[in-house]
Amino acid sequence: MVNQDSAQPHSNITKFEVSRVTAQQPPWDKSSLEILRHLYTEKEESIEWIAHELGRSPDAVKMKASRMGLKRPTHGDASSTVVNLDKRRATPKDIASRIASLLGEAPKIEVEARIFSDLELMAFADQDSGLERFLKELLSLKLQGYQMDMARALNGVKNLVGISGRQSGKSLVIACFALWESVVKPNSKIVIVSAAQRQSDMLNERILSFVAQNDQLYASVLKASREELRFKNGSVIYFLPATGLIRGYTEISRVFVDEARDVPDSTYDAITPMLSRRGGKLAVFSTPLGRVGHLW
Repeated sequence: MVNQDSAQPHSNITKFEVSRVTAQQPPWDKSSLEILRHLYTEKEESIEWIAHELGRSPDAVKMKASRMGLKRPTHGDASSTVVNLDKRRATPKDIASRIASLLGEAPKIEVEARIFSDLELMAFADQDSGLERFLKELLSLKLQGYQMDMARALNGVKNLVGISGRQSGKSLVIACFALWESVVKPNSKIVIVSAAQRQSDMLNERILSFVAQNDQLYASVLKASREELRFKNGSVIYFLPATGLIRGYTEISRVFVDEARDVPDSTYDAITPMLSRRGGKLAVFSTPLGRVGHLW
């Protein structure tokens, strides 16, 4: 038989009754403080183990250690939120640490930057060989021969349609060319339209990863977000999904349409007016999809 008093909801329990039934933890004395200091800083035991030994809650142990100013490395306490990296300083010759740095898993290692001469910088802006030099010298990247042919075609014609198979590197060409043109042609305004938000974000992240690989490129950036990448020379790259609103952009110098087979025909009606003020160029890249739609 259930006692009616014990069946009452917890909301009816008074503050006095709660304090009466809750186990009270003993006050901190000199002995327990010394044990805490020893286990926390010297033995590097976990918070849970120390709490068990002292008969206290883990939160109480954490709070007391914080008030005492106790410090400890993270490898002995999985609950700590402080990151303590290896004491030995990484050097530019330390390949493992440099790779971890590039992957964002360790602080960036300062490597002496190469200072490019005026002639080298002007060579980056050359319309024929500038892109290839730019990728090699700044990003240590080399495109395949057919990818370079696609990039050269972007310079040679006003409107370009590039149809190729899946995983042939079309998006890589777009990323490389858009970054290069933004850097070597001040006040460039480039719009990259992708079929979906996911594709737009991937292109954005790819270009940002290129920028992060070189200190001098990174220093050229004025503002970076998911929607745009602005440079100190006045250039800007906009990343827009075809599923969103892409109207309102003016004086655009170049538009890329990535995976155009999945872009609605109505999107092109919004793209064309963007290019009218500056006589901008349009480049459409896609895998093939029948003899229908604006792509065809």
